[in-house]
Amino acid sequence: MTPEQKAKYFDDLIYSDCFDDLVSYRLKISLKYSMDDLEAFSKQEILSDETWQYFSETITYCRSIIFVLDYFSLEDLTEEMMQVNKYSLKLEEVF
Repeated sequence: MTPEQKAKYFDDLIYSDCFDDLVSYRLKISLKYSMDDLEAFSKQEILSDETWQYFSETITYCRSIIFVLDYFSLEDLTEEMMQVNKYSLKLEEVF
């Protein structure tokens, strides 16, 4: 394959619906694991300063993923956003 053919092939791949589905899938998986982390942190009574920082950053990360997924998929992510807001309340209780 010539470099021009490779470039066209990758352009076709990137702009295909299949690529959007792949991005959406990867974001959903990332959101699931991040939400699992938030669930584990919320069950702990005492968290170290580093864990609080990670907890806070993970909340922001989950909100960002939900925002992007809202554009990439047709799924209703209201429940996930409500769950993230619940974790955010735990953070606000401490500070």
